[in-house]
Amino acid sequence: VIKKSIESFVAGYNEMVSIANSLTGFNAETAQAGPLSGDASIRGIMSQIRRLSSSSFNNINEHLTSLASIGINSNLDGTLATDTFKLDEALTNYPDEVGHLFAAAVSSSDPRIKVVSDKVPAVNNIYNLTIDEIPTRGYYVGEKLDHYPDEISGVPRHFSLAVDGTTTTELKILPQRFDSGSDFAAELQRVINQDEYLQRDEKSVTVEYIDNALKITSNTVGSDSSVEIRSMSRFLYFLAGMPMGKGPQGTDLVADVGGSKVIGKEDKLLLGGELSGVVLEVSGNSVGERGDLTVTNGIAAILDELTESFLANNGLLDSRIDGYNSRIKDINKQRSDLVRKLEVSEQRYLKQFSNLDAMLGKMRSTSNFLDEKLSALPGARKN
Repeated sequence: VIKKSIESFVAGYNEMVSIANSLTGFNAETAQAGPLSGDASIRGIMSQIRRLSSSSFNNINEHLTSLASIGINSNLDGTLATDTFKLDEALTNYPDEVGHLFAAAVSSSDPRIKVVSDKVPAVNNIYNLTIDEIPTRGYYVGEKLDHYPDEISGVPRHFSLAVDGTTTTELKILPQRFDSGSDFAAELQRVINQDEYLQRDEKSVTVEYIDNALKITSNTVGSDSSVEIRSMSRFLYFLAGMPMGKGPQGTDLVADVGGSKVIGKEDKLLLGGELSGVVLEVSGNSVGERGDLTVTNGIAAILDELTESFLANNGLLDSRIDGYNSRIKDINKQRSDLVRKLEVSEQRYLKQFSNLDAMLGKMRSTSNFLDEKLSALPGARKN
């Protein structure tokens, strides 16, 4: 499939070059120049495309650094020729590097770091990626208990807390028995997460009974994550061991990408600078070096983007077409003006000729009249 795609790319490229050559070249046999011969814009476009086909990928690939390295070479007329044997060898030994030559992509060598954005910056480079701090959730841990909370008796027991800065209404646990600390934790979690203010702000917690103590953890990750007990009825405090107070705050994801420090949002890294628009999702708890982030803009992808810019509304070709249409309109106007001038000149000359003809007729008539009168004078016969 990859080989067929590359062959289709070469065929399409050659067709484009052939069309451009026929439009701008000179046919020595017919002594005819192409309709766009001498057009600087077309020459500029083809120059950019030919320069692109010779791009180097030294800073991305170790073995395949150009189209020539996979058997695609330029002919004298600008078209491309494919060495099938060399292409097959490259696809067999270095398929990833072949992809870098053609495609636009952002990839991570660490499978626990995923690229979750579609943006591909206009660079070709490899960036070292280091995770300095893993994001954590804010939490609250109560006091150790001699026995798990087994029964709420008498009347409902009230309490309130703040999750990620959102304070709940006064919450209550109804009278009931619990068979284990996990049962009590599940009921406490249900009551907290049903609070209208937490639901409004899309906040929630997870409650666990661990090592004879209740732990309430915010489900939000990062420095905005926190859990604080704001109020607690006396009986519930003695039963559950949860005095008023705030637990440790969550921490942000902190990374170094290509020498630039990036502070994440929850488990996402929103990159900036020349990598602006790239978003990474980080999983796993390991810190330190986490592989490389590779950004490639292959020849096919750049060529596609380049041709789109040429063909876009108000793009280079659109402007040239508008220019030629304007010249055609100007030539047609000049032709119309010339036709009108010729018509006016013709009418003027016809009128002048008619006037001259009439004047000659009058002069001929006057001549005849004078001849007749002069002939009638005395002595005119003798003379």
